[in-house]
Amino acid sequence: MGTRGIAQPDVGSFPFPFRPLPSGIDSLYWIFWICVSLSYMLTSQQWMETNVAHSGPRFTIEYAIRKDATVPGQDFFNALEPRWKARLLTLYSKLADTGIIRNKEQFNKFGVDDFFEFKAYQVRMPCYFRPGKRVVITHGFIKKREGAAPQSESERARNIRAEYEDRIALKERSRR
Repeated sequence: MGTRGIAQPDVGSFPFPFRPLPSGIDSLYWIFWICVSLSYMLTSQQWMETNVAHSGPRFTIEYAIRKDATVPGQDFFNALEPRWKARLLTLYSKLADTGIIRNKEQFNKFGVDDFFEFKAYQVRMPCYFRPGKRVVITHGFIKKREGAAPQSESERARNIRAEYEDRIALKERSRR
């Protein structure tokens, strides 16, 4: 029991660092603290799977999640310099809001499959369209030479798409 007869929660039951309340805190503070704690738990990565990069009226741009729960596109994006992030976010919002990017130097077909790529100079983010107005980004890479992108990047995009589609199909089957 804490001060004023309020039971202190078990420290091991929380998924985040727990700080006990100082003595003399009234019940309103305790209720506020519980609400903030629950809000944190419900929005943290371990409770919610968030892979949406941008959502607009035309499309939702999301990152593909692999079988091992890694998100290569998001990991690549997070590792970029802020100026490249800003340019890619501009492209995401343009496609999500208007439904089209007319400049082929910013968004173009990628490889021989039905892939496209967001392009910010040498930074490339392959993606594909799926039903439900979704655009899925598979991964990212830096293109080093003139000409077509390496075949290995096209193969990697196909592998990530296959894993993501399998993951979605498995989720849909488990809901039924």
